[in-house]
Amino acid sequence: MATDNAYRSRQQIVADILEFLQSKDKKPKKPTHVLYRCNLSSENWGNYKKVILENKFAVENDYHELEITSKGSQWLQKFRNVPEVDFVVEGDK
Repeated sequence: MATDNAYRSRQQIVADILEFLQSKDKKPKKPTHVLYRCNLSSENWGNYKKVILENKFAVENDYHELEITSKGSQWLQKFRNVPEVDFVVEGDK
């Protein structure tokens, strides 16, 4: 899930969360498990949870557990298919 880079893009963090929600056991995930597994602070988790729910990438049940939706699975598949682009920053060689 995590990348080699010191920083992850917002899209990469959303993808990490959705990958965890899509894990093999197919059970809804507790927020604390997502937070720890995806290495997020509680403040960041709140922001990303809002984005994921507003975009309907996941749904929250009565126990506040999250489950990925088909829309979330489709977004994740598209994200995985986007090739990584390497670029040179001026001064790097």
